[in-house]
Amino acid sequence: MNTSETESAARWMRYWILKMTTRAESGHVTSSLSAVDILAAIMDSGFIYDVENPHNQNNDRLIFSKGHATPLYYSFWALTSGIEPEQLLEYRQFGSILEGHPTPQFIHTIAATGSLGMGLGIGTGVALGFKKLKSTGKVWVLLGDGELAEGSVWESAAFASQNNLNNLIAIVDINRLGQSGETAYGWNDSVYKQRFEAWGWKTIIVDGHNIKDIKRGLHEASQISNTPIVILAKTIKGRGVSFLENIEGWHGKALNEEECKRALAELGDIKHNLQIKLTAPKTTMHINRKVAPEILSSSTSLFEDPKTNNYVDSCFRRNDGQKNGDNSNIKEHIPNPLQPTTHNPQPDISPREAIGHQLAIAAEDDDRLLIIDGDVKNSTHSEIVSQKTPEQLIECYIAEQQMVELAIGLDKIGFAPVVDTFAAFLTRAHDQIRMAAISKSNIIFIGTHVGISIGKDGPSQMGLEDIAMFRPLVDSTIVSPADTHSAIQLTTQLIGCRGIRYIRALREVTPCIYNQKDQIEVGKWHVLKNTSKSQVAILATGISVHSALKAHDKLLSDNIPTMIVDCYSIKPLDKDKLIEIATKFRHIIIVEDHYYQGGLGDSILEALSELNIVIPNVYKIAVQNIPRSGTPKDLMQNEGIDEKGIIKKVKMIVK
Repeated sequence: MNTSETESAARWMRYWILKMTTRAESGHVTSSLSAVDILAAIMDSGFIYDVENPHNQNNDRLIFSKGHATPLYYSFWALTSGIEPEQLLEYRQFGSILEGHPTPQFIHTIAATGSLGMGLGIGTGVALGFKKLKSTGKVWVLLGDGELAEGSVWESAAFASQNNLNNLIAIVDINRLGQSGETAYGWNDSVYKQRFEAWGWKTIIVDGHNIKDIKRGLHEASQISNTPIVILAKTIKGRGVSFLENIEGWHGKALNEEECKRALAELGDIKHNLQIKLTAPKTTMHINRKVAPEILSSSTSLFEDPKTNNYVDSCFRRNDGQKNGDNSNIKEHIPNPLQPTTHNPQPDISPREAIGHQLAIAAEDDDRLLIIDGDVKNSTHSEIVSQKTPEQLIECYIAEQQMVELAIGLDKIGFAPVVDTFAAFLTRAHDQIRMAAISKSNIIFIGTHVGISIGKDGPSQMGLEDIAMFRPLVDSTIVSPADTHSAIQLTTQLIGCRGIRYIRALREVTPCIYNQKDQIEVGKWHVLKNTSKSQVAILATGISVHSALKAHDKLLSDNIPTMIVDCYSIKPLDKDKLIEIATKFRHIIIVEDHYYQGGLGDSILEALSELNIVIPNVYKIAVQNIPRSGTPKDLMQNEGIDEKGIIKKVKMIVK
């Protein structure tokens, strides 16, 4: 397009930004108007995309880290035939695919954004994945200047330069105004230039409303092949509408009908039938990975269940065929597309080490599997992966937010990422994990160093909130194995599933409860000890299972038989087993090395309530204090989650 045609495209998008937000009576008008000219310029100056084949892995990807600017985002796709223009009037309506911030409901959206500071990290995942796939695609990420205050942006900037992601182009819309006032540096683009260059990026400064200058910057970017690139575009918030330009108080506000008429009159002539054809890649590439099944979509996490030909977004479904957000009423496990050989554990290794061995075996079987480390691989034992497939272990160093954002991007182009770090450190990236769930991402999270049983490191290193963090996520799966055999089987199962999956990996070397012949299944529990005369059911998970087993033996010598249940599947619970237990026992004790709120105990109590089952006495034994440094024995005894605490509670109940 020549300059005049590009300006016509910009007017067209401004027209629809105003129309769709006025119809919706909401939306970020001024934040969208500031970046219109940039998007108009890239349509014919570098953005390669086959609209009719959005899953072509040679397509460029467009990520709006500045997720509130969806009026611009959707109008861009409407102008390029990615959606019918009339559909823009459905913006922000219930049931519409055009949501207030981008989600994968819209086919051209690769991942959900809108919680600021994440788009660049997601872009690094796509860019790294493209390099591994040898894709010709580039990744374009639009950021706002306000979100550059987020530390996660700079984690991503560091990762991009460290990994030479020369297929990544960031564009910063420097429009000076944030939500509540001026941004930290206003229009001082030299500050942003210095910062990006310090991280090893090539910076290009353009006038964000001068089409020729933007195209000059895009051409300059096309000549750079050795670093990631950032285009710093100085813009005016509300550009194109005189009474909105550079004026505070308009962030996130739509115009009323009268204001919209005034604004539209200022735009000039609009070519309403205008359509821009994007340049398509010269070749089409679909994923063809070792062992991996066909990846149906690069922009969603859905896959096809071969039994029903239905699309599902979890590794489980209800037996009535309907989606179930809390994974309850679990009956059928969708077949695992990956069946790696299992590791034969030695009795003197910990569950976390056994998981490391199993990941290494799985990585050999499938080169989609990528383990993402945060400088703790020698502790989590993910370093075992690097011994045979070093290219499948990605080092993010101490940057947990970047770890999760990277995983989101990798997942969305067909890889199977595993984020492996201390459970306590995952809390730093809870927002990213939350957004991963909204993106319908397929990511395994492994949290080691869980609970007070890790001992002398002290409370900052103890994962005690992790179950509570993952439980609310729709379609998430949580397991807490108590020994090496269960850890291996559960890990193998979850590798082949979909959705957000969390494995709570014990640091300690624990006695083997199971052998290789025992069938450990997600969604099931195992009864380890029981007699016909058992008076109390003790439901435990993780390290607490071993405390319960020791308590059982001592109580039995006092003629107080108990049932011991290993509740290694926390979400979904084994509701069939829970119902069976609840109909036989008047007393249930739930034991876990987790904070008192939000863990296994609350999950069971919620399930009993939903099932309308009333049990006279249900007790939770869990961590209720801020822990101290000490031996695992001392710490567990202090919180009453060792065998002595369990025995004391049982004797208090049955006295």
